[in-house]
Amino acid sequence: MLYRIVMEFCSGVSLQSFTASAREKGFTKLPEEQTWQIFVQICLALRYLHGEKNIAHRDLTPNNVLVQWHTLHVKIADFGLALQKGAGAVVSMMKSMVGTILYSCPEIVQHKPYTNKTDVWALGCLLYKMATLRDPFTGTNPLSVARKIVECDYEHLDPAQHSAMLLGTCQKILIVDPEFRPDIQEVCQLITPALVRHLEFAQRTIASHQHAGNQASAAAQRSLETAAQPAVLRLGALSPLWDDDGPGLHSEPSISVSSVRAEPLVPSGQVVSPGSETSAQCFQLLEEPLREKLQVPRRSMRNIVDPVQKVLLVAHRLAFLGQLPAPEAEAPDERLLAVQRYHQWLFSLPNHAFIMKREISRLMQRSAEVVDCSGVGGEPPAPCSVGAALAAMSITYERLSQHIKMICAEHGYHSAPDGAHAPPSDGGGKSPRP
Repeated sequence: MLYRIVMEFCSGVSLQSFTASAREKGFTKLPEEQTWQIFVQICLALRYLHGEKNIAHRDLTPNNVLVQWHTLHVKIADFGLALQKGAGAVVSMMKSMVGTILYSCPEIVQHKPYTNKTDVWALGCLLYKMATLRDPFTGTNPLSVARKIVECDYEHLDPAQHSAMLLGTCQKILIVDPEFRPDIQEVCQLITPALVRHLEFAQRTIASHQHAGNQASAAAQRSLETAAQPAVLRLGALSPLWDDDGPGLHSEPSISVSSVRAEPLVPSGQVVSPGSETSAQCFQLLEEPLREKLQVPRRSMRNIVDPVQKVLLVAHRLAFLGQLPAPEAEAPDERLLAVQRYHQWLFSLPNHAFIMKREISRLMQRSAEVVDCSGVGGEPPAPCSVGAALAAMSITYERLSQHIKMICAEHGYHSAPDGAHAPPSDGGGKSPRP
């Protein structure tokens, strides 16, 4: 008998490829906002494995953590070396020497029994890798790597580049003695602020999806109710024949199916020949005008959202902000500085016309990717250029989109909600502040 295992499809790339791509683009670390977003999801996954399923992964490496590019959703993969202990074996020890040496805990390297805290040690190595884009323990051969792991010999994080919570979490996880190393529950307590931010974001996402689902259900219900009325033919898709203030607005125009001629022009089985009496009757019937007048009010029409309108709105906002004065050198507005650098880079070269679709699409989607200012072929920006200065700011498209909307509002830029038509501005090109 042949058995098949049906598994969920995981899109995206491994964390190893994700960090390698950032390093190739000239970054020295992931933005801390992205680091926490990925790290919190890994912690929640390990909390589920250790706490509810009593499973130790035992091979938690960057190659076994999958990250989606745009949403940064994380999934843990490759449970080939995982071990599930019995329900009563809460603190039972494991002795198999498995895993990858770069992410193995000191107990495994020293061939000692170990617990679920081996995954916590690997978790600390992943946090270090996202913070520096390199592994904490490296060497020319496995023996030198093992020595550094046992002695916890690694280059500590720079306090000037990382927050106190990231520094403290990494130091408390990478502890040689497993008795003093926190378990996954204690790790979640160490990152409570980041965990709360992630849960708030997840709650907003769920509420947004529920709202969209309710709208889709209501639309489907209206379609079913309309389909359940075959006796009335409503002409809601035609162009309006009068304005809202015109005559007949308060009447609900509809035409019953019975008022339309339904009998056949030619009896079944009869052949019509040119010049015959039956042929003349057919043409006479076809030329008779309908007695009913079809009238559709404007209120029965549905607004059609032009997909190009949202794209033009984003492009117009960028053009509007590009005309604003440069921020002051003494106390520059970091938001305006980032937006104007992005505008200057995007419209600086003629071949950037080929990446306009990519850039505006990421702004509209509020992507969590970092604005790296890569060219048409993915090449990094030139050193000491505006694109390089913007890439060094490590700002995401989501944050950049927020800056654009906020600065537009502060400078009197009035626009309708996304998808609607913007109201006309005054003759000066700028609308007065509210």
